[in-house]
Amino acid sequence: MTGRFPFGLEWSSLVTSLDGASITGLTKLSASRTITFSLNKPAVATGVVPSDDPRVNIATVEPGLDAPHLSFNDRLLYLFRNEGGTPPWVCRFAGIIEQIEDAATADQPYSTFTAYDPWQYLFARPVMNGTSLVGSGGLSYGATQGSVIAKQLVDATIALHGSVHIDTDSGTFETTDQIDINFQQGISVGAALQQLVQTGTLDVVMDPVYDPLGRPGICAVMNVYAQAGTVQDSAIFSWDVGRSVVGISSLVDGDQMANTIQFYNGQGGPPVTPAHDATSEARYGWWEAQQFFPAQTQTVAVADMALFQLELRKQGRRTVNITPSSLISPVPLLDYGLGDRVPVYATNRLRQAIPWNSDPTVYSRVYGIPITLSDDGVEQVTNLVTSPDGFS
Repeated sequence: MTGRFPFGLEWSSLVTSLDGASITGLTKLSASRTITFSLNKPAVATGVVPSDDPRVNIATVEPGLDAPHLSFNDRLLYLFRNEGGTPPWVCRFAGIIEQIEDAATADQPYSTFTAYDPWQYLFARPVMNGTSLVGSGGLSYGATQGSVIAKQLVDATIALHGSVHIDTDSGTFETTDQIDINFQQGISVGAALQQLVQTGTLDVVMDPVYDPLGRPGICAVMNVYAQAGTVQDSAIFSWDVGRSVVGISSLVDGDQMANTIQFYNGQGGPPVTPAHDATSEARYGWWEAQQFFPAQTQTVAVADMALFQLELRKQGRRTVNITPSSLISPVPLLDYGLGDRVPVYATNRLRQAIPWNSDPTVYSRVYGIPITLSDDGVEQVTNLVTSPDGFS
């Protein structure tokens, strides 16, 4: 990427056709830019550009198409960060521009665009049973690794309906737990991946990639991990001690507590074995959550989801949102990433010290990294989403 983008900027952007051919750059044009990375969800990038700029509204010359440079569903957006290595520019977001809103003040037209990584596209692709749509009985897997199922679902839609801008051959597919699961009739591949991660046995990570010569039109490499991320001991976030954060909020939502999870296999039953935590009950009393899964015919799958929900809710939903200091905090995507466990501290001036006495681990898992880019390309992380839930 050397020489493509202006010097002195931290982030730069490129818009291409669906096959990866360069169309326009928005590096010094876009404002109000945000990039939001979320664990087990599509990444999202937004920005605002002047609608009447030639880099935005001039039509391209493409066979059978006279769309403007900035267009929806037929344009890919790549965002690069200058990280000082060799090469200096690293692709940190890649996806399909799916939404554009054109508006104007009294004399200034502007366009707001939103792009999603390719996981979002998978919500428009149906799960297939061979070459046919899934029937009324759904599509069932028995005693199969979730990572194997996830790859098969995506590979099947690529084989039958064409590219989804995802490379499923170069990624990491770890050995994950064997599960029983049923995908109901009419479900999309994107929703099926979400159903898989809700079992608590795996994480799906789409790593952005820009490789116009080797993999034109590819935006992401698909990975499936038993649990994404690692412990990052040096990525310390502390308030009132060390002061590497300028803002922090700690939410403990007791309304979402559940120390007994009773799920049902199908509408009206039968019930699966309830998941229960006696320690939580002894302290807080009996808190029960119930849910029916009308389309899920696999009892083991429903029981696994109950166990996963118990881990999340037995002490209430706990979330810590952090606004790191732009000068001395760890660097996002370099020092820590989605799924990583990072040390989080706060004194009891925040009412209750972090870590909590009831959950003494100093580590919180990173679930969301929202990045705001200033007009000069400088980044700021606001409301980094972390939670101690699910740790042992």
